[in-house]
Amino acid sequence: MNPSVTSSSNNNHVGTPLPGYHQEWLTRTVHVHDFPSRSAEGGEFVWSPEFEGFGNQWRLDINPGGCANAAEGMVSLFLYNMSNKAIEIDFGFSVNDRNGNLVAYIRTSTPENFDPVGTATNARGYTDYEKRSKLFNSLVDGALVIEVHMKLTNRLILFHHPSSLKILLANKCNAFS
Repeated sequence: MNPSVTSSSNNNHVGTPLPGYHQEWLTRTVHVHDFPSRSAEGGEFVWSPEFEGFGNQWRLDINPGGCANAAEGMVSLFLYNMSNKAIEIDFGFSVNDRNGNLVAYIRTSTPENFDPVGTATNARGYTDYEKRSKLFNSLVDGALVIEVHMKLTNRLILFHHPSSLKILLANKCNAFS
């Protein structure tokens, strides 16, 4: 194989990507076994095992009967950052039936910041992801199969203090004059 061409799953790259290059969507699959027997009571939830993505650990919170403020009959899904570092990603969830047909899909319209574990803002998700009855019709051998899609954003925050930025810009402007 030519060392300047790399391939992973259905993606092909020519050349060697720079460290930290994550342009493709990363997908992790969570199987919720015995979904029909899970409580339809609002506010009850199950956690997925932790999984890795972009150097962070993640966990999915599945509320089969919806979280406390969900509409009647809705399933709620929330993605939790379980790592000690903040990260900004685009993300979404999808469910396909046993034939691979898309049943439910939603994703963020803008990138979301996930703060470190232990903060009130380390989770993002959807209170009203999809109707429980619709998801029942998409089970694969009794399991609800949820795909978690994540894409690292290209935003880089260099400074938190405005005076640091002013000094950098002044030096940069002087270098080009």
